[in-house]
Amino acid sequence: MTWNWRALSNSATWPLNHSAPSGSAKIARPSTPSSASATTVSRSYAGPSRRKGFPTPSNGSAAAMTPSGARARSLDVCDSRSCPERQPAIAHTSPTTHFTTASNAGVGEPRSSASRQLANTSAVPRSRTVEPMTPLWTLSLALLAPTAAAHRWRSARLTGSRSPLGAAVQTPSANNCSWRVFNQTLDHFGGAAGTFSQRLCVYDGFVAGAAATKVLFYVGNESPVEEYVNNTGLMWEYGAAQGALLIWAEHRYEGESVPAVDGVENCLSFCTVEQALADYAVVIDALRRDVIGDAPVVAVGGSYGGMLAGWFRMKYPGAVVGAIAGSAPIWGLPLASPPLDGAAVAIARNFGSAGGNADACAANLHAAWPVVTALGATAAGRSFLSEAFRLCDGSIGDDAGAGRRLAEAVQGVFFDLAEANYPFPSTYITSAVGPGLYPLPAWPLRRACDGLNESLATVSGDVASVNFSARVDGVAAAADWDAVATSNVANFTLEELRAMPTLTSLLEGVRGAWAVWCNVTGETQCFD
Repeated sequence: MTWNWRALSNSATWPLNHSAPSGSAKIARPSTPSSASATTVSRSYAGPSRRKGFPTPSNGSAAAMTPSGARARSLDVCDSRSCPERQPAIAHTSPTTHFTTASNAGVGEPRSSASRQLANTSAVPRSRTVEPMTPLWTLSLALLAPTAAAHRWRSARLTGSRSPLGAAVQTPSANNCSWRVFNQTLDHFGGAAGTFSQRLCVYDGFVAGAAATKVLFYVGNESPVEEYVNNTGLMWEYGAAQGALLIWAEHRYEGESVPAVDGVENCLSFCTVEQALADYAVVIDALRRDVIGDAPVVAVGGSYGGMLAGWFRMKYPGAVVGAIAGSAPIWGLPLASPPLDGAAVAIARNFGSAGGNADACAANLHAAWPVVTALGATAAGRSFLSEAFRLCDGSIGDDAGAGRRLAEAVQGVFFDLAEANYPFPSTYITSAVGPGLYPLPAWPLRRACDGLNESLATVSGDVASVNFSARVDGVAAAADWDAVATSNVANFTLEELRAMPTLTSLLEGVRGAWAVWCNVTGETQCFD
C-alpha cells in the first residue's frame, strides 16, 4: 500500500515493514555486535559549562565522548543516574518499524484540505554537547592568520506568502512542524535487541499537488531537532523556491529520540556516527516505500550535521541524490592529521582583517594571554584583574593559576561567537548552549574587537611556535607554548598597575570581547 503523506491525519499510524535501505549500499551486518567493537573518541574538557562566565579549577579528568557527541562515562551498564534523559515509549520486542504521530502540547489550525493539523510541542531540554576548551596558547598561535526576528529570518519573506498558515506566520519555526515518530532499530549492525522512538518534523506547505516531487532531508546533529528547524533557513528558502517537502530527523540520543537504555550493557556504544547514518537510511527507505515514492531526496546538514550529510551521501548513495554539507570538514579528522590548534586557527581568522577587524585586534589578543596569566600569579595582579574584568567578589581565587583560568574563560567563549558569527542577530547558539533566547549581535566577533582595534601592546619573537614576548606599558611577559616563561609583574604594586593607562585599556578591551557572550543578556553586573 502506498500512503499519501498529505492525506494523513494526526491520528494515523503507518505500519511499515523494516528492511535495509534501498539502493546499491545496504546496511552491513557484521558477525560481531557493535557493542563489542564500538570505539569512542576521548576528548578532555578542562572547564565548566560555557554558560558560566568564569571557570573554577578543574580536576583535569577527561570525559569520553562518542563521535556523535553524546557524553559518555566509564560504565559497562547504564542506569538512570548516568545516561542521557530517557524516553519510555520503547517496544523492545516489536518486529515492526512504523511511523506514528507524536504527542503534542497543543494543536494548530488546519493547514490543508485534508485538515492535517500542526503540532506544537512542549519545550525539550537542551542537550547540546559543550566543545572542549581551546588550550591557552593555541589561540595565540592561531591569531597569526590574517530577533531581532525580522533580521533573523530572511526566509520569512520568501516562505510567508506560500505558507498555508498565511503570511503572518513566521518561518522557519518548529511550530510549523507536523511531528511524526519513527520506530527505529537500536542496533543496526549487531545482535542487540530493542527499538526507540525517533522524532521527525515534517513541513509540506510548499508541496503543490497531492504528492511531493522533491524532498530536503535534514540529518540531525547534536541538539534537539527544533534547534535546526528554527535555524536552518536554507531548508525553508530552498523548500519555498523548489516546492519541496521538508523533513528534519532527530539524531539518536538527542532531544526526545533517546533510547530507554537502563540496564543495557555498553549503552552508549549505540550512539555512533555509523548507527546515526543507518537511522537516516532506514527512515528514507521507509518513506520511499510508503510516502514519497521515487521523489529525489537531498540530504542537508551543518557542522557535525554537515559532516553526517557528506558521509551519508558517500556511504548510502542509493538513499539520496546529493548532499548540502555546510561547515563540514569531512577530511579534517585523523585522515588529514589536523594540527593541534586547527580549530583555533579557523576561529582566530576573525580577529584580523580577514574577519573585518583591524590586525591590531589579533596582536592585542596575542599579548593579552601571557600578560593576564602573569598578572594572576601575584596578589596585586589578581586584584587588578578583578577590577579590570569586573569579576564578582572572590571569584578569581587566591592562587597563582588565577590568571590562566581567566584567560581560558575568555578564550572559551570565542568558539561560541565563531559558531554564531552571522551577519544578522541570532539566538541559535545562545539558545543551544547559552542563557536562552537572547540574540547575539550581527557579526559578534567584530563586536568582540570593538575595544581592541587600536595597537595597545607590542609582541616580539616566534609567534608561530608560541614562543614570544609581550609588553604593554611597563609590564612584560614571555609565553612558551602553554606557560609563562618569565615576567616582571612581581615588581609592581596594585597602585602602580592602576596607573598604567594602556594596560588598563587592553584588559578592558578583552573584557568587552568576553562580554559579547557572557553579558548577552545585558543584565550582568559582575562576572563569576
